[in-house]
Amino acid sequence: MKPYFLTLSLTAMLAFGAVNTAYATADGPDFYAVTRVAGTDSLALRHIASSRGRIVARIPFNAVRVQNKGDRSGSWCKVQYATSVGWASCQHLTESDGIAITPPKVTPTV
Repeated sequence: MKPYFLTLSLTAMLAFGAVNTAYATADGPDFYAVTRVAGTDSLALRHIASSRGRIVARIPFNAVRVQNKGDRSGSWCKVQYATSVGWASCQHLTESDGIAITPPKVTPTV
């Protein structure tokens, strides 16, 4: 009788949302935004997780759709920007919703 009660209880919990199941394919956020990079600079995307690694691309200072690939190595995050995949310094990345915010146009008054 106890196994029947346990099965019934688990079924009811799942049916009524008492147990939340989360599915994730990578650790951390889906997207990052570049932060703490000067407006005249860019963030280096490197082929290995090291400041000595070859630069495979440069990520603009205002990029907000840098895809998290789910790997970390020390202070480095594996990311994809456009079609390039590599390692960027995590200290220059912050969680993003991946949507660029366009500032409103200002119409001068006459």
